[in-house]
Amino acid sequence: MDSTSHLRPEHRTILQKWLAHKKGLRLATEDDVVNKKALEYARSADKHYYPYYAVGDFNQDGTQDFAVALANRDSSLKNFTVAIFNGPFKSAKKNEPAFLSDRFDTDWWLFVEIQDKQQILSVGVYETDFGLIFRPRKKGYIMSHE
Repeated sequence: MDSTSHLRPEHRTILQKWLAHKKGLRLATEDDVVNKKALEYARSADKHYYPYYAVGDFNQDGTQDFAVALANRDSSLKNFTVAIFNGPFKSAKKNEPAFLSDRFDTDWWLFVEIQDKQQILSVGVYETDFGLIFRPRKKGYIMSHE
C-alpha cells in the first residue's frame, strides 16, 4: 500500500510535489510508531486516526489546512520533521509549508483539539500532558506549551 494512501487527494498531491525536491525526507508511517499498543488504543476510539497526519483549520482563516510528520530517510535518528501546509491549495501554486521544524521525537503524534470552538494543532505523546501547541502567527506558526 502507498504510504500516502490515507491522505486526502489534494493533500497527497501537494505533499508529493514538495517531497520530490526533499530527497532526504519521507512521510512517516505506522511502521515508525514506537508504541503500537497506544496506536491500537487510539484506533479503538477513532478507526481513521493517523498519528502523523492531521487536518483542520489551524490558522482560523476559514480554510482547511493539514500537517504531517516526516521521517529522515538517511538517518537512524528517532526524530521527525513536522510540516504544516496552509490552505487554500491551488494546483498551479507552489505550496510550501507555513511551518517546518525537525525537533520532534518519534513518540510524538499530531492531534487536532477543539479549544474555544477553534481547531488547534498539537504534537505530543499520546495520553500525556507533555506536548506543544502550534499557534498561528502571521502566515506561519509558533510553538507554545499547552
